[in-house]
Amino acid sequence: MLDWTTSYTWKKMSVQFPESSGYKLFENNLSTSIDIHDTIQGYLGDCWVLASFAACAEKPARIWNMFDIKTYNAAGIYSLRMYDMGVPISVVIDDWLPISGTQNLFVKVNPQKEVWPLLIEKAFSKIHGNYKAIEGGWMIDAGNTFMGTGGEGLSTSSLTVDQIWNYANEWDLKHHIMTCAT
Repeated sequence: MLDWTTSYTWKKMSVQFPESSGYKLFENNLSTSIDIHDTIQGYLGDCWVLASFAACAEKPARIWNMFDIKTYNAAGIYSLRMYDMGVPISVVIDDWLPISGTQNLFVKVNPQKEVWPLLIEKAFSKIHGNYKAIEGGWMIDAGNTFMGTGGEGLSTSSLTVDQIWNYANEWDLKHHIMTCAT
């Protein structure tokens, strides 16, 4: 987790990660751009949030449809579709990010130079008050914010490996979003 005394500055995403240097919101298009491996945790204890939107990214349209604007915005203003207690909301954010050195302080820019994870993390933190407020939580709660659906938790302590596999396989075949924690 972050030591909140770490030195950082706020910079515009479009200045820190400019299009002229190959940075983009999404790499190419829906089918080739969004991937579960695009989220790289930074210095914030929000793995529960990142795991949830990485799970959503298994079906790229889930992430793609969150964004009202799908390219860099010269004004630096973005609107993302999320949910508050199952009710759809638009979360409007600017592109100012906490930067330490040459990197975003929190979720990192992936090797394809896509910045969509930075904007989802920022929008999620806005809903919850600020970045510090999202240190620690439950993936099911993050998933509800991203998808607006209910969720189900399953304790596996009394299940066999085969039973766990059967549950996971059944839910995967139904295209459910799944995350696991230990």
